[in-house]
Amino acid sequence: MMKNSIYGVLVILFCGTSAFLLMSNINTAELKTYVPTPPRSDGAANMGLGDRTGGPLSNGASCMDCHGAGIFQPSIALTVLDAGLNQITEYIPGATYTIRYDVTSTGSPAGFGMQSVALNSTNGAAGTLNNIISANTQIVPLAGKQYLEHDGISPTGVFELNWVAPAQGEGTVFFYARGMAVDGNSVTSGDIATNPYSLYLTEAGFNDIAYSSSTYCSDLPDPTPIQSGEQGGVYSSAIGLSLNSATGEIDLSTSTPGLYTVTYTYSNGSVTDDITINQAYNETAFATICNTQTLPFGGQQLDIFDVGLNVFTYQTVEGCDSTVSLTLAVNSVDNTITEGLGYLTSNQVGGTYNWINCNTNEIILGELNQTLYPFFNGDYAAIVTYNGCTDTSDCIYVAVWGLDEFNSVLLTVSPVPTSDYLSLDGLEKIGEIESINIVGIDGKLSKKVKFENNQIDVTKMSRGVYFIIVEHSNGVEKMKFIKD
Repeated sequence: MMKNSIYGVLVILFCGTSAFLLMSNINTAELKTYVPTPPRSDGAANMGLGDRTGGPLSNGASCMDCHGAGIFQPSIALTVLDAGLNQITEYIPGATYTIRYDVTSTGSPAGFGMQSVALNSTNGAAGTLNNIISANTQIVPLAGKQYLEHDGISPTGVFELNWVAPAQGEGTVFFYARGMAVDGNSVTSGDIATNPYSLYLTEAGFNDIAYSSSTYCSDLPDPTPIQSGEQGGVYSSAIGLSLNSATGEIDLSTSTPGLYTVTYTYSNGSVTDDITINQAYNETAFATICNTQTLPFGGQQLDIFDVGLNVFTYQTVEGCDSTVSLTLAVNSVDNTITEGLGYLTSNQVGGTYNWINCNTNEIILGELNQTLYPFFNGDYAAIVTYNGCTDTSDCIYVAVWGLDEFNSVLLTVSPVPTSDYLSLDGLEKIGEIESINIVGIDGKLSKKVKFENNQIDVTKMSRGVYFIIVEHSNGVEKMKFIKD
């Protein structure tokens, strides 16, 4: 039997600038001591984690995909120096330069890490990295590019080496980078990355234009191209693109969406760059609902509490943020009713009205009148329609007059029965007449009377028993008559 055997699994995980160790089921009968290796990092590209620079090849991946947020506030900057240690903004093809990244931070982190890549305008490799100068620095090949990375935690935050510029005709070179401050706690928590950083160098004597993106939404800030080489040329493009011919600035909001080729013409030739403009929609709309309705808008239901401006932002299939601004109005119906002496009146003026017996749910008035004279005691409600909206009032109990109340002591009606005209006698005993109505025995308002020469025309009414209700300034008079 082997006495010095160890059973179990020993796994070391690396992510970013920290490392941690997992052990399970280890038989330590013969293992007297264990000294863990110091925390270290091999760099994201070297560990197979890919591009974390925040540049166009990172596809949104970040150092913080592995590391937990720390309390530091780091930043990163790049300086490119020529052989005379002069900082440059354009490069000579094939020349050798010193590039230096400085990662700094507030607080007192245990050290720093970083990753950078140099790309041309088509995201291919630009130039060559060599001759590492600073400690904790390495060059890692990945997908045909060279990545500058930390090699273990750097206590200084300085990452320096040489860069050989690309051959003539490469055009503008873009450097993308992200730095990190770490707390050195041997695990991935407590570390935090900088925002993505970029810097570009134009090629000396090389005529080129390059917009910062190949695709724009119409509501973004207007872009101006990076232009290198001969100055004073003219920018042009197809009709539909609002282009400043002197600066190349594009007015996105007034340009027609589509694919365009921008041409910069100089004394001895021309260069081009392609861009696409996608539409970002900013729409305004107005809608009106009834006070009992809702309106679907942006995944929600608007109601009477959302009167006024409502804004919804969505993203188009091209990835552009767009907004719809909806102003909502509400058509309200006054659904209250007022009880009088044996009648009900809807408070909504100008609508149409149906009345309902709340006990039987029966519509009791075929004609759409504002006032109901019910014949039987009971609960009644009004169904009111106004401006295309319908609402129903609360039910109100009405105590209808008894039949013996339809014998006015002040007025009399004659002749009874009648087939054509009725006369009212005793008008001098009452106040000023306000209304005269004829109600059928079923409570239906049969006729709003036009009273002329003390007579009421009933010639067109059907045979039956009716009641005349005279409202005047001093009260109400009620009389019964028969139409034959």
